[in-house]
Amino acid sequence: MSVTIVTSNQDAEFLDGVIQARKSIKIVSPFLSKSIIDEMMMQKDINTDMALITRFKSTDFLAGVNNLDALEQLITAGASVYAVKNLHAKLFIFDDFKAIVGSANLTKNGLENNAELSVMFQDEQGKISELVKYFETLRQEADKYEVTLEMIEKERQNLDGAVVGKITGLTNQTNFGAVAREEQVVTRTSGEETISEDSFAERWTEMLFSVERKTNEYNQEPTVTLDSNGREYKYKVNMPKGKKWPDNLDDFPEGYDFTKISIHYLPTDSDAPRFNTFSYNNAKAYYENGDWLGEYKGSTRQLFFQYMYDRYLKV
Repeated sequence: MSVTIVTSNQDAEFLDGVIQARKSIKIVSPFLSKSIIDEMMMQKDINTDMALITRFKSTDFLAGVNNLDALEQLITAGASVYAVKNLHAKLFIFDDFKAIVGSANLTKNGLENNAELSVMFQDEQGKISELVKYFETLRQEADKYEVTLEMIEKERQNLDGAVVGKITGLTNQTNFGAVAREEQVVTRTSGEETISEDSFAERWTEMLFSVERKTNEYNQEPTVTLDSNGREYKYKVNMPKGKKWPDNLDDFPEGYDFTKISIHYLPTDSDAPRFNTFSYNNAKAYYENGDWLGEYKGSTRQLFFQYMYDRYLKV
């Protein structure tokens, strides 16, 4: 049993897992290189199942960071390939004995040239099981977005004649895949410890920064489905207005009281100009009383408040 920080020889550790795997290889990587796929397929046992979760986007193929030939090779060899639009994770799982999670894509630069950092788990059954659960949940999210050989050929025709950096040369700008919701993918472990008011304010601050990071990373507000009818809500940090305030939380002055900043939320299909508000005082009242009081009780607002509390604020 071991947990190892990997800062070099990323390709050697990856191929070692490929060679040893006898049941399955599970890969999450936004980008692929044909040369790495060639090497992997030469080393892989012919009877080992393979599944890949990646991106399928015209601009990625044009820029050379993802490769249609590599995807075609995998599918032709029997691999299942799924697409997720907002994918950024990198994960390699070999049977149940080895897993690597880190910054490296399944590309020549990622595994051989770049300064990358990964964590490798060997014979750590508990941790590897959690990573397998992550993979399977993400694959379930993308179940209706399996990449086919027909799609690859169609995208080749779409890219024919287009030039890197000249998106207008495309017949269509493909961006195929599921939009994975982090709240449905990441497993969080929570307890019911008692924390001080200062610590609760710190958790509120951490929540704001977390929501802002998600918004910036995916270039869209995070979403959650609350209602039994499946209605989806988007939410974001409600930044203070005015010239004296910066546009990003990181740029606020040291010692700023972030409990003054709230979260705004609204149904994704709504054109309303105003968002509803989840404030620090809402959360603090629940923390102190253990119940949503008054107009919030039994409402969609309560459902959203409870989601945010459980997702970000509960210890």
